[in-house]
Amino acid sequence: MRETRREWRGRRGQRGLAYLALLIGIAIIGVAAAGTIQLGALYQRRMAEKELLYIGDQFQRALLSYSDNTPLGLPTQPRTLDELVRDPRYPNPTRHLRRVYADPMTGKADWVLVLSPNGQTIIGLHSASREHPIQLRQFPERFRGFEDKRSYTQWVFVARPPQLAAGQRPPNSPAAGVPLPGASVPAAGDSDGGQPGGGDSGNAEGATSGGFSSGDGFSSGGGGFSNGGGFSNDGGFSNGGGFSNNGGFSSGSGSSNGGRFSNGKGFSSDNGTGN
Repeated sequence: MRETRREWRGRRGQRGLAYLALLIGIAIIGVAAAGTIQLGALYQRRMAEKELLYIGDQFQRALLSYSDNTPLGLPTQPRTLDELVRDPRYPNPTRHLRRVYADPMTGKADWVLVLSPNGQTIIGLHSASREHPIQLRQFPERFRGFEDKRSYTQWVFVARPPQLAAGQRPPNSPAAGVPLPGASVPAAGDSDGGQPGGGDSGNAEGATSGGFSSGDGFSSGGGGFSNGGGFSNDGGFSNGGGFSNNGGFSSGSGSSNGGRFSNGKGFSSDNGTGN
């Protein structure tokens, strides 16, 4: 009888410990579930915040595009957001924005508009959410002024022209070396120190038809070579003031014609050699 009572008390104590362990396990699971829910909500808001920055940038670009493409004498800001989707200033459909996006923080297109001083046109917009932003620093340049804001209503998206570095030209200006409309353009093949026809010349009076001339020489026809004031024609070679024609070679003051060789002041013709 005594052993039976002891067994019953032992089983009762085990049941109490199991019940306590169950309660502790349920409490741990509840805390973990609550933390997971909070992290999930924080993650969703972070994603919505990134989407807000992306959509806000699209509105900024659209407002800038609307302003940059304004016909003469017409307003540079839209009166409604729908005018960014279809610009009424042009007879043909002109789009600066694909569609009027919904505010990712509220899920609706309930943007708060920032109007011009006369209250007629839109110069910017911001979200209607008053929640505290998660991101407080390290914004891109196009979102300058968003640092340390206390609510999304202070993230105002306006048309921001791109910031140019020192010496950088605006996107629509002509680049360096590109002539303006109506400016004269040099002829093809012309360059400083160069000659027409593809010839190469260094301190030369002239080189035509692909010839090469050095010093004060003159080279013409078929890739001739002239050095030191000589004259070369039809592929000949002339050095030191000589004259060479039809592929001949002339050195000194000689004259060579018809593929011959002349040295000193001699004259060579028809396969002969002059010295």
